[in-house]
Amino acid sequence: MVYAEQRSAKPSRRPRREVLHPKDVGEHWLSVEQVAQGVLVFELAGESDLTGDRLRRELEDALGAGVAAIVVDCSGLEFLETWTIDALLSAASALGERLAVVAPQGDVRSVLELTGLESMLNVHETRAAALHGLGVGQVDECPSGA
Repeated sequence: MVYAEQRSAKPSRRPRREVLHPKDVGEHWLSVEQVAQGVLVFELAGESDLTGDRLRRELEDALGAGVAAIVVDCSGLEFLETWTIDALLSAASALGERLAVVAPQGDVRSVLELTGLESMLNVHETRAAALHGLGVGQVDECPSGA
């Protein structure tokens, strides 16, 4: 199931939460998928300033529900900002090595390296590597937007 938050051009209008396919929401979205018992994958795309606060709320909900492990796939992000970094650090504090972050080479990985966060987070090049690192078996992985 994919939840997406769309922002209106009118600032007075509250964002809507709908069940949508990522292709239908445009370039900024957050999806949550259970890939194994107690294991969730959060996938972000676009600009993290439009999805970071939503990520924080969804991670808090997942942690409150007692998930065993979480992968946050940042491979579709254009950059990282403080909301997303804060959400990742909070989740890492709660889950330790059971939180994996996917950040292939690029701007997001550079931010993690330059800030020293790469050494604080369980960072992987691919989703498959992150899941393997968490001990999750073979998971069918479809590319973003597919």
